[in-house]
Amino acid sequence: MNLSIFLGRTVGLYLIITGFFYLLRRSYIQKAALQIFDNESFVIITAVMSLIIGLLIVVGHNVWEWKWTLTITLLGYLSLIKGLLRLFVPSHADKKILKKALAKDNPIYIGIVCLLLGLFLTYEGFFRA
Repeated sequence: MNLSIFLGRTVGLYLIITGFFYLLRRSYIQKAALQIFDNESFVIITAVMSLIIGLLIVVGHNVWEWKWTLTITLLGYLSLIKGLLRLFVPSHADKKILKKALAKDNPIYIGIVCLLLGLFLTYEGFFRA
């Protein structure tokens, strides 16, 4: 199996699950996400996880063709940037950004974007490949 197909399927299914989670558990996410930054150990663990996932995708799947596989590469770079920011930006600044991102109805929009992106990648990975 091609790496692009594997990542399309895996990341696509992950985004579908995440999208439904954001849509169905909005108030839980708004409370829990802010509590993450009260625990420095958890911030470091999530930063390292994002960093590792981003590096794995960037190093293993650095495809810059104007096809669906570019989406995977861009998500890899976003994960890498997220990990770096969590490590090097003070957590109080990160908490402010997260408060704005999760304000009001924003989790609904995040959920819709995740769901659509997940459906796209899953379709490409399972049915078009």
